[in-house]
Amino acid sequence: MEKEYQEEIEELKKEVGDLKHALEKRRFDPHQENITNITQDPNLSTTEIVQHIGQLQQQLEQCQHDLEVSEKKVSELKSENSQLRERIDLLEISKDNMIMNNTTDNVAHELTLKIDNLTSQLITEQSERKKLQILNCEKDEDLNSARINNRELEITVKNLREVISELSMELEALKMQVGSVDNTRGNSLFSEVEDRRQRAELLVKKQQEKIVELENKISNIQSESQKKLIQLQRELDTNVTKIYREYIGKLYAENDRLTREVARLESVENWLRDEHLGKNKEKERMSAAFGRDNFNQQNLVRALEERIVAYKCATDKAKCESTILRERLMSQFRAHYDLNLELAQQRSLAKSLSQELQMVKLAANNNKENQEDFKKLSFEESAYSSPIKDSAVKEKTFAEEQQEKSEEDKIECNQS
Repeated sequence: MEKEYQEEIEELKKEVGDLKHALEKRRFDPHQENITNITQDPNLSTTEIVQHIGQLQQQLEQCQHDLEVSEKKVSELKSENSQLRERIDLLEISKDNMIMNNTTDNVAHELTLKIDNLTSQLITEQSERKKLQILNCEKDEDLNSARINNRELEITVKNLREVISELSMELEALKMQVGSVDNTRGNSLFSEVEDRRQRAELLVKKQQEKIVELENKISNIQSESQKKLIQLQRELDTNVTKIYREYIGKLYAENDRLTREVARLESVENWLRDEHLGKNKEKERMSAAFGRDNFNQQNLVRALEERIVAYKCATDKAKCESTILRERLMSQFRAHYDLNLELAQQRSLAKSLSQELQMVKLAANNNKENQEDFKKLSFEESAYSSPIKDSAVKEKTFAEEQQEKSEEDKIECNQS
């Protein structure tokens, strides 16, 4: 359409130029030479001269008539030219409006794409949040089970300590019984009993030395295990903190990228709005210049401004949601990190309690061996003592066996 209008305008301009050129030629008097030739010719008569002058007057009138017609055509062409210029201005304005609509549509499309991307990111963040919630539930269950195990281990340790205290009391009683035989010297029987008592004391000393060695070994093992546990805990803490720092750095980088993208879109939006307002002012100025106040397209401008405001509100809402989700994710990560630390502490405590339980079991076994040795010695002494003493010792040994059986049953129940 624009090319056709431009071609018509060029043709009309050419016609106007040709007409102007013709008028200039006609204004120049081409018959003056003929008049001078006629007046200077002596052979012509007056009648011929008058006829020739009349013809020239008729030609002059015809030329004037043609001049008036050409002037009318020029005025008509000028009016058509002004109308065509108005149409060209209107077409240029409509073209600018179409370009503006295309740019606004492109910006709207970009904003919709960004909103879709933000919604997809929101969905992924929600899925990750659900996964973290599931992991937190699992960690809570592990912590509860570890706490239950710790309580059970504490109960077993208390029971074993009670058993050790009872066994130590029995050991002291046996030592007292062995010491009461000092006054029974005088013959070979009492000397043999004294020898056996001395052997028992030597055995007790050896067992005590072994117990001291075992305690030293256990303390060394405990210190080494604590060092290893502390080292493992530090390694776990460093690895976990490194992973979380990398992830947090990625989140901050993504946040910076999104903020830069939002700032870029806001700058583009402001530039488009300013350009749109400038073009609207130019259109209003052109319409006021051509007397077309009704052609201002205010409704279209308002609709576009409303759409831009709606897109801006949507982007602000998506930005707020992304910040809220980021804060929630960071809180979840902190809680997960705290749970991991607490779980590592509970595991180390469980290991230390299990080691202490093993130590208590070893001590109990050593005490049992010592008690069996003392029982053998007491049985050998009872063979040379009175029957009353034999019955008392038998009753005592039977009671001790029953007590040991009950304690073993308690230990087995606690272990189960």
